[in-house]
Amino acid sequence: MEKTPAQISLGDILSVFSAAKPIKKLVSNQQLVAPPVPSSEDVKAREQPKRQFSSGIDYVKEYQEKDLQLAREIGAAEAKASAGLSLEGSHSHVDSNHDDFSTVAGSVVGSQAGLAELSVESTQLVYETYCQHAHVPNLDLPVTYCRDQILRMVDTYPAVVIHGATGCGKTTQVPQFVLEHCASQGVHCNIVVTQPRRIAAISVANRVCQERQWTLGTIVGYQVGLDNKTSADTRLAYVTTGVLLEKLIAKKDMNDYTHVIIDEVHERDQETDFLLLVVRKFLRTNSRGVRV
Repeated sequence: MEKTPAQISLGDILSVFSAAKPIKKLVSNQQLVAPPVPSSEDVKAREQPKRQFSSGIDYVKEYQEKDLQLAREIGAAEAKASAGLSLEGSHSHVDSNHDDFSTVAGSVVGSQAGLAELSVESTQLVYETYCQHAHVPNLDLPVTYCRDQILRMVDTYPAVVIHGATGCGKTTQVPQFVLEHCASQGVHCNIVVTQPRRIAAISVANRVCQERQWTLGTIVGYQVGLDNKTSADTRLAYVTTGVLLEKLIAKKDMNDYTHVIIDEVHERDQETDFLLLVVRKFLRTNSRGVRV
């Protein structure tokens, strides 16, 4: 029998919190209805379609053939452009999969001409400001003795692989070799060097400036994420791999640079592999004047 509010005592209230008091179970009159069992057709309709992935490496051949075909077509168009022949419709049959990397007739010739038309006065002013003092190379670094050979290979081939032991001076000295060579010839250069880690890009840029007694952010600088220590005078920039990858994807060519140096490529991280793919594509299509 239920009690009225006036009949409820303190003991009744405290008994609610008593563990010894039995708890009454409430029995519902509602009957449980089991859900219907789906048919096999319903199960198949709800299943997500399975994607078929190619096994092995046979799928690579298709992309290699397309890449080689595109390179041959652009090479033929470039030869016609240099011979002064009409190039109308020379690229009309290029596969639509290459739209992101599409080129027009004479684009390579035009990009090289654009570099040649850069202000000679500003370039010479930069060299006169920062490259007039004689620099004594560090003979303790083994790469110093390969300077002439490296420069000869860079001038001859579009892509050069430099292999050396850790600490031989590849990261700090090779970009300086190229910069000094361009300054002595009076030609424009814009060198970018990639590093897989931020601290490496910053420390190497500081090391080069300390070695040459340059102020960081002038002719030598770095860009790491939003930290950008470069200027209009910068001719040698150390950047992270991701920074250069974003720049190339946005620009869709490498013509802003004369030399692209990819360091620590043997680590083969994801960003480096993507950068190698993009650089290889541009090097064979619309940025054939760039040295890698």
